[in-house]
Amino acid sequence: LQWTYTSHLLGTTFGALGLTAQSLSMMSGNLIALSILMGFLSACDSLEPQAFAQGRHAEVGRIAVRGFLVGLLLLSPLLPLFAHIDTILISLGQPEAPARLARRFLRLYAFSYPGLCFVESGVRFYRAQNVVVPLVLVNLLALVLHPLWLHAFVGLFGFDGAPLAHVAGVYLSAVALVLML
Repeated sequence: LQWTYTSHLLGTTFGALGLTAQSLSMMSGNLIALSILMGFLSACDSLEPQAFAQGRHAEVGRIAVRGFLVGLLLLSPLLPLFAHIDTILISLGQPEAPARLARRFLRLYAFSYPGLCFVESGVRFYRAQNVVVPLVLVNLLALVLHPLWLHAFVGLFGFDGAPLAHVAGVYLSAVALVLML
């Protein structure tokens, strides 16, 4: 729902250019970084519940920490691509104006990937132990606050406020997961 609301706000505030840029940046980010991160972390979806079921509870935490650290290592060489994503998009036939704006969006949104790696590792840690209440609370908190600070950030920073609002939401979720331990 957060991305749907963001798309709506960008489309109504910045027109087709803003909406196209956001779509291009999210498509690029998902293909370059998110698919690799989530693919790797899916191994934790298998290993953590197995460790928990076998009574190796400390191993669940070790797998989560390793997943987070290796996830960061996997993201590190990918993030510089975002500095040149406009060149890549233009070479693939995308119009120049949305491609340049997509680069701006993705360069800011890229700051969320380390936090997202932490949150996704934390989600798997909780889920392996059949603990769902913290996950529900964190998602509700983010869902309720997102429209509020999306408007505030876009009001303060213009188009750049949209990715910054998502970055803030990811790190709020990370802090909330830690506080619920």
